[in-house]
Amino acid sequence: MVKKYARKGLLAATLMLGLVPAAQAFDTGPHQDLTDEALRELGFSGDANRTAQLQNWLVDYYSNSPTTKFAPGGQHSLEQLHFDGLASSSRVSHYWDRLTINTKISVQEAAKEKDAFKLIVLIGMSLHAVQDFYTHSNWVETHPAPQGIDYATVTWFDSKKRDGVRTGNYPNKGNKDPNDHGDYDYGMNHDSQSRPDYHRAYTFAYAASRQWVHQIREWVNEIDPEVWNQAKGLELSTAERIQLDMGMRSAYRISEWVTQKNNNGHWKGKGSGSGAEWLAAAAAWVVFPMGRFTDPFLTLDISISEAVRRNCLFKLTTADASGRQDLSKDEPATGDVPKVAHIPIKKQMIVVRGTEIKELEVGFFEFKIDIGGIADFYAKITIDGQLFVENCYQNKANVSNPWDTFKFVDDTKDRVDIHIEVWDEDLGPKDDHCDINPADNKQDLDMTLNTRNQELSGDVRGIFDNHDKPWGEGGKAKDRAFMRAYCCSRKLADLPPDNDEQAALTVAKASAGPGILSLLALGLVGGVVVKRR
Repeated sequence: MVKKYARKGLLAATLMLGLVPAAQAFDTGPHQDLTDEALRELGFSGDANRTAQLQNWLVDYYSNSPTTKFAPGGQHSLEQLHFDGLASSSRVSHYWDRLTINTKISVQEAAKEKDAFKLIVLIGMSLHAVQDFYTHSNWVETHPAPQGIDYATVTWFDSKKRDGVRTGNYPNKGNKDPNDHGDYDYGMNHDSQSRPDYHRAYTFAYAASRQWVHQIREWVNEIDPEVWNQAKGLELSTAERIQLDMGMRSAYRISEWVTQKNNNGHWKGKGSGSGAEWLAAAAAWVVFPMGRFTDPFLTLDISISEAVRRNCLFKLTTADASGRQDLSKDEPATGDVPKVAHIPIKKQMIVVRGTEIKELEVGFFEFKIDIGGIADFYAKITIDGQLFVENCYQNKANVSNPWDTFKFVDDTKDRVDIHIEVWDEDLGPKDDHCDINPADNKQDLDMTLNTRNQELSGDVRGIFDNHDKPWGEGGKAKDRAFMRAYCCSRKLADLPPDNDEQAALTVAKASAGPGILSLLALGLVGGVVVKRR
């Protein structure tokens, strides 16, 4: 409720720390949600799942941090994990082959070393690159959904339709070049809901993340299945969990608040930037000890050969005697390229799409949500047990189409629970919990979606399943707001791969029985931060 008036003081305090504005950055929230969902499906513990999410985010953090300039080869290696600047399908193919080789060697090495933590780190890092391909390329445009189906799910490994596939220039060439990666308003990227076909790219990235993690499990199980089980059930110490909590909080806040170099937040789209608060969050992150979680990226003052031996970053990107490939080389990989098996989807997408959020009028003797100011709305939306923290809009009393939330559930599931909270972000330790429920003594909305007929029950009743027919609910108590949204389920394609070799691999695994099928540093902030999603 009291936020805007303290920002100048925060800015002065953080500037005293000598921090420098951030480099260009891209959305991080979708990476986190995709990683969470892929690992949640396989039963990863909270500690294991969040550790992988943090490692995924650190790929972007260190890609924009000057810290890597002190590590031999660090910046070059980080630049390779975003699937950028691959101007032809042959270049894309070379990259995929090399990444697959490096990942298999690295996760099997971790299994031989019985290092479950390293395995989790490698999962998080490699998933970043896998997810980036579908948001940085024209895969969406070249692979439309089959007739009568809402979303295509075919991955690179499952399709032989690869001609013309490429990724955008990064850094951008400028002048709104359509072949650039781009930003909020132009280019090839599908990085947030502000970009065309974001929801389609997100669906492809979900299918690919799921396929990739299942394949990693198969590679690890070839060496030692117990290492997979240890990684999946990771339990951190109390001290390590404190570090992880700080890391996850920093990943959110640094991404949300970045404003430097024409950025306006990169958590889930634009509108959340707040420069002083970004500097404060970055400063807190810099001084907090995070060695267990940052060492896999960066160990300073060692030779490149020692870095390759010790750091997971280099294991995924740098050639060595074990057969790893230089990820930056545009030439066919040497040696055999591992196969990545097709995994049937058998899912449906649950969509909760906000179409409006706004402040409601208050009486003469009532306070507005932000005293003397304008609300900073964000949402916490839980679908089938998974929490999604959605974008914040700074100083906006009324926002159109604020939030797109997607969750994938089994296609046999006919009832899905949805919980919606709306909050106003404040400077202090506690944000304002907004009232969007017209009932007395309840602020949030709880509903259940019938996926067979699209009907809602609970606090919202009826069928509201498209943009032209949203529901609208508003509260009556303190900090009240009004929200419009619609909720529905959407069909995902679940077709066999059109790649003949891949189809044979899928059949071979199926015939093998259900056991195999089920496998189915201190960061100097200057110029830092956030993501190059």
